[in-house]
Amino acid sequence: MPKDKIDGIRMAGSIHDNGKISIPAEILSKPTKLTNNEFNLIKEHSHRGYEMLKNVESPWPLAQIVYQHHERIRLSKKSEME
Repeated sequence: MPKDKIDGIRMAGSIHDNGKISIPAEILSKPTKLTNNEFNLIKEHSHRGYEMLKNVESPWPLAQIVYQHHERIRLSKKSEME
């Protein structure tokens, strides 16, 4: 893998949860079950991180990576995974 790609993955990995700074610490560290509202707030951290980074110049698509880091690829057929 090219060094530039490795550097981009490293950078994205270090900032992928930057949107959590917009979530109150009491919610992030809550030892009991989250309410629906609290959980919905946490689910927004990817979008909030994207908003923080979307105008930052970078050689890598960091804002998009941050936005998509909880996305799942859903495949309908086993053959699509091969």
